[in-house]
Amino acid sequence: MDSGRLLFSIPVHEQPSVVRDQVENFLKFNSGSIVVLHVSRSFSKLALATSGLMRESEHVLINPVRLDTSAQGLLPVHLSSFSYALTKSAFSHFVIHSSNDMYVRSGLSDHLNGFDAAVRSMPAAGWTHADTALKHKWLQDAMGALGTTFCASTPEGTAYSKGLMTQMADYLQQVNPYEKATLPYPDEESILPMLASAWAKNRTTPITYSEVTMDAKPTPELIEQIRVGCYRPAPRTFYRGTEEQVPYDEVFAVKRVARAYDDPLRVYIRGLTP
Repeated sequence: MDSGRLLFSIPVHEQPSVVRDQVENFLKFNSGSIVVLHVSRSFSKLALATSGLMRESEHVLINPVRLDTSAQGLLPVHLSSFSYALTKSAFSHFVIHSSNDMYVRSGLSDHLNGFDAAVRSMPAAGWTHADTALKHKWLQDAMGALGTTFCASTPEGTAYSKGLMTQMADYLQQVNPYEKATLPYPDEESILPMLASAWAKNRTTPITYSEVTMDAKPTPELIEQIRVGCYRPAPRTFYRGTEEQVPYDEVFAVKRVARAYDDPLRVYIRGLTP
């Protein structure tokens, strides 16, 4: 296992200049790591032909499988990217992101060292998508077979050790092949967190500040608190439950940064140094 190298999984679907900007940002703050891009089937062929996004390099992998991401449910995308990267590079942790995340602080690989997972697996009966998810027969059967409860976690900035992710991928691809729900829902927010709640021994929280979780957009002032390591949000409840948990132990990235190259927050982050 390469303890200093992370694998970042990002599904992308628009704006080649923004994708390049995001990749440069991830590698600037996580030197020596790898980004694996899943390019959505909906991404314009003309944009791809003129962007150079389909060319791999030492630190950028392009998943050759292009799935449709127009409907909710990105778990198959991340599984596919993990399986592809597993044949190409060595890494210690698999880190899930969306295409509007950006890093503002270095040191993530050291932070994750010793953790099986960075995930906030919380009981999710009150989750916005719970009613739809709990109609998913594959999920119902898996919970029964594993003896797990229904959990969810904000997906951006969740991370799984290579060993744990391999175990989860084997379960989802070989032991109990995953079947997407007829009614789509964000399965990347529930399936992996559910398995991690059962199998991960040492956990920390997700490492990406999310405006959805915190009900506030990231600002330069917040980013400066994150960069000096003094951002410490108070415990709160999740999914209308009663159990409180600290939202973040440590934060290294932020969401949401608009997918526009000249967006003021994106420009500000682009000027930061590790």
